[in-house]
Parts: sequence; structure tokens; C-alpha cells
Amino acid sequence: MFFKKLIGMSPNEVIQQRVHQSRYLKNVLGTDIGLSEPVVFDRHSQLIYQNLIDLPKEGMLTEFYRHLLPSTIIMMVLKEANAELQQGMQLYNVIQAVIPEELQEAAWDIDIASDKVTLTEIGSVSLLKALGVLNAPPSN
Repeated sequence: MFFKKLIGMSPNEVIQQRVHQSRYLKNVLGTDIGLSEPVVFDRHSQLIYQNLIDLPKEGMLTEFYRHLLPSTIIMMVLKEANAELQQGMQLYNVIQAVIPEELQEAAWDIDIASDKVTLTEIGSVSLLKALGVLNAPPSN
């Protein structure tokens, strides 16, 4: 939906040459949104929609962050981390090393009866802040 909104397509239109459109977006926005993939040359760049090429980078970023809300990132991290924690405690040690000490107790929900440890929403936010993915809003 992000891509269609970005270039003004209707929801029922089909994106042509999706892989080339996607590669172009990754090349333009990648470093700004935290992708570690290098810029990749596309031999078929003539297939990229002209109205996508004409968009300023700032407009692309604005639209990207309109669709990828912080709450979505927080919940995705929470879901994936807790699924991984059910497989073993290695991730616990990694996260524990990153989260500031004063937030560590609130970051975890420990069920002694079942011996399960889960990351809390506070833990997810703390982790994302510690990794520089989320930033506190500037104070006025």
C-alpha cells in the first residue's frame, strides 16, 4: 500500500516490475531507514516508473514513515523477540546487555510457574531506543 500511495496508484492497480520499483526505493531510502544493503545497480532501470524517479527523497521518507508507525515497529519487535525467547535464552542475554540497567526490571515479564521470560512493551521500546531506532521527541 505504501508504494501505491507514494506514486498515486489506486489500490486495485497492479504494480508492474515490482522488483525494479522495490530496488529503486531501497537504493534511495536504504541508508536513511536503517537497511544495511549496499546500493545495487539495476540494468533494467528503464522499467522504473518515471513518477517514482521524479519524487524527492524527502517526500519518499515522509510517506514511508506515515506507513511505518513506531507502534508497528514496537509490536513487531515484541512479537519476534518473544517467539525467539521461547526457543532459548540467548536473545535474553543479548537484549539485557543493551537495555539500560534502570529499565531492565520493567523490560521483562518473568513467569516463575512456567519458567517463561517474555519481553514487555517497555522492553521493546527500551531496546529500540538503545539501538537508536527510536528517539525521544525533542523537549520544548
